Amino acid sequence: MELREKLDFKITVGIKANDKFNWYHTKSKIWILNIVKFGSYCLDYGYDFDLRDQMIERFNIDIVNIYKINEYLSNLKEYIITEEQLNAIDHIKPDVYFDFDSKTIYMNNKELLCLYNFLPIEWSYTEENPIKHIPKQYL
Repeated sequence: MELREKLDFKITVGIKANDKFNWYHTKSKIWILNIVKFGSYCLDYGYDFDLRDQMIERFNIDIVNIYKINEYLSNLKEYIITEEQLNAIDHIKPDVYFDFDSKTIYMNNKELLCLYNFLPIEWSYTEENPIKHIPKQYL
């Protein structure tokens, strides 16, 4: 899969931040938490990358971290899906779980490794099925 295809691929993400949880169904590029680091990677490997365009698409937030997550999520309300929607549609399965409270990302989809490579400082990555870590009341 080409880089652009990977970034435009829709994924289902569980987000826990400030002891609140929501599901989102968006393009995977929305969840590249450090767009500056990602931009450097793109330019180093000959991909087109315009930080100004990316910042507009990301609500002028360069690094999504515990300090900026609430502002970021407030701009993504249209992508929230309910547990009922998640369970009603067979092809929608959780791909990634970001726990902003513990600064950990859980995923086991190799196609999404670009998310892991561009995490903010102090974050950890666990290659496991995200469902194992998502609080049961949200499944």
